Amino acid sequence: MHSYTLRRKSLLGSSVKFFGKWPFIRILGLEEFLSSLGSIFNLFPHLYHLLYKRSDYAGNVVMRLPLIIYSSIASVSWVASAAFHGRETLVTERSDYFLATLQVLYTTWLAGYRIWGPPSGGENNNKAWWTSWFSGALSVLGFVVYVAYMVKVKFDYGLHMRLNATLVILHFLSWFHWAFLGAGRTRSYKWRAVAFVVLINLAAVCEVWDFPPVWGIMDAHSAWHLMTAPMIPIWYGFWIEDCKWEGRKIGKRIEGG
Repeated sequence: MHSYTLRRKSLLGSSVKFFGKWPFIRILGLEEFLSSLGSIFNLFPHLYHLLYKRSDYAGNVVMRLPLIIYSSIASVSWVASAAFHGRETLVTERSDYFLATLQVLYTTWLAGYRIWGPPSGGENNNKAWWTSWFSGALSVLGFVVYVAYMVKVKFDYGLHMRLNATLVILHFLSWFHWAFLGAGRTRSYKWRAVAFVVLINLAAVCEVWDFPPVWGIMDAHSAWHLMTAPMIPIWYGFWIEDCKWEGRKIGKRIEGG
């Protein structure tokens, strides 16, 4: 494969895909070294906040558990991504695709839960609680149907991309609504949420702008992984500031009687 690629580039100046994938040079036995490395870089901030920063969510009692679940799903998802890019098998491919979709789906549900869900102090608001958990149940059902279809009917790459693109757009619009039309208008830290959703979507352009691996190791997908890792601390910074804000708001409410 590599000898053919070198001959083709010397004669025609271009490379081609083999079975839908660019030819990569293996490093340390990994098929797509930089994509695996980028996945590990994305894993670290999620794992760090999962293990060491959970106490920072204490100010918002209704968000603490959902945020811990978010960090857990994201951590497992990036482990699966690193494994898949290290060596593609049926198991690693499906684990990567399914867990990536679960992460995007949960992140989108989490936005709705935070913006339109139960009050931060855990007050009794039956409509908000039931709406949040009903939407969560629908999300779980939708994910099960998606996995069943992909496994039993057709492993449809196009469906996977369309589903995830739709969820990403919903996530983007939800936070922009909160930041500029909703409660976030008065929050000084809203720039973190806006910056994250804008940057993460700009980075996703790499998924569309496909190009042959530079030096045989860096393609558009690996560049995307490497770009998203530095954005994650901005995202967690938003959640920590938000929980602190809600904690102060609850404290003032208690003091005021």
